[in-house]
Amino acid sequence: MSELDKIRRESFLEDVKDTQIIITCTDNLEIKNENKKIFYVQNGKIENK
Repeated sequence: MSELDKIRRESFLEDVKDTQIIITCTDNLEIKNENKKIFYVQNGKIENK
C-alpha cells in the first residue's frame, strides 16, 4: 500500500470495500473504515489493537 499515493490507495480500498481482505504492511495505514482490525506481531506474539 505504501507504493500507492493517497488517491490510488483510497480508490483501491473503495473497490474492495465489500470484500474480506487482509493487508500486510510495515507502517500504520490511515484508512477510513469502521470495520478494520489491526493486529501487531512482535516476538512471535499477536496483539489485536
